[in-house]
Amino acid sequence: MKILFNGCSMVEMGNCDVHQNWQNLVWPRLIADRLGMDYNNVAMTMSSNQRILRTTLEQLVLDKPDIIVIGWTNMDRIELPLANGDWARIGMSGCISEKSDPVEPYHKDYYQNHYNDWLSFNQTIQAMFLLTNLCEFYKIKLYNLNSVFHNFLTNYNSIVTTNFYSSRKHHFLYSEQIQKYTNTVDAMLEKILNQVWLLEPSTTLVDICRIQNWAIDQSEHPTIECQPNIANMFLEKIGS
Repeated sequence: MKILFNGCSMVEMGNCDVHQNWQNLVWPRLIADRLGMDYNNVAMTMSSNQRILRTTLEQLVLDKPDIIVIGWTNMDRIELPLANGDWARIGMSGCISEKSDPVEPYHKDYYQNHYNDWLSFNQTIQAMFLLTNLCEFYKIKLYNLNSVFHNFLTNYNSIVTTNFYSSRKHHFLYSEQIQKYTNTVDAMLEKILNQVWLLEPSTTLVDICRIQNWAIDQSEHPTIECQPNIANMFLEKIGS
């Protein structure tokens, strides 16, 4: 039996690398060990939901996991294919390449002039919906959580009515354009929200750490000490 984990730094837990043997002490590995399953974690810092979908599909085809655990990340992140065959992971805080080669600061122009939160929301919903259907087709158990951002899964109307990136020039589509998509979004969300969520869709792993007073570091990631707490919390659903 095989279990696959994917997500951003909240699933990779690379912030724990200051500790010896840290890869065996983070919550995904603890879950796999407890379940007695072969372990694979392809999460990577500053991953986008597009990267999460792309690399999960690769593993689904090549490795055929029995269980997939996805920590969906911020909907505003993207990835770009580069001419050298690499991938650029892009977020508001910067731009990193898959192979750690130097890359241009694409994020500065993108978020200043091109980013649109409604379309980013749609891309994330489509990624979740596609993976949900593929896991159903291949009879793979899928477990979801929002790791650092709730992605407006339960209140997406606030994206339409509120410009929460008020400094961005290109924020909205015209209201009639948005209306064309809402029926599709509602249908996809109905299925997505009916899946197994390790946390409520409106709650993130960061939220839970704060609520439970589990230690987080300066980068707001769970420390090595609270990894067993996170694993035990998730095992209540994964192990049932």
